[in-house]
Amino acid sequence: MKILKSLAVLIALGALVSFHSNTADYKVTVVVNGFKNSNGNCIINLYNKSEGFPNSNKLAIKTITSKIKNNSAQIVFDNIEPGTYAVSILHDANSDGVMNKNMFGIPKEGYGASNNIIPPLSSPNFQDSKFEVSNQDKTVVIKVRY
Repeated sequence: MKILKSLAVLIALGALVSFHSNTADYKVTVVVNGFKNSNGNCIINLYNKSEGFPNSNKLAIKTITSKIKNNSAQIVFDNIEPGTYAVSILHDANSDGVMNKNMFGIPKEGYGASNNIIPPLSSPNFQDSKFEVSNQDKTVVIKVRY
């Protein structure tokens, strides 16, 4: 009987370990380079779907605002589950929390996205900016565009 109880405990522990390994959490480090100056903040959004990408902070699954030091910024998104993601960044030079645009809708502040693919006449899209988090931490390097 003792052996059966021990075996049941081992099976239960094995199931817990297996469950935990399937929902492992990773870190996504975002390094942003190429700021014109260190004024204001860098707003970094993490998305897991195309809806809202790249401009909606509300539809991002995580948002971090970081100070800019020496014309660069670096943040870490913790507890990220395996999946498909994209990152967008904004150099919020005047710290008002939004991208400022001119009268033609052209950005007056720096911006960027993961994979550094920025179409010349439109915003970055999720499909071009997506990356996978699977079995290890991920580092994404973004160059600011002005």
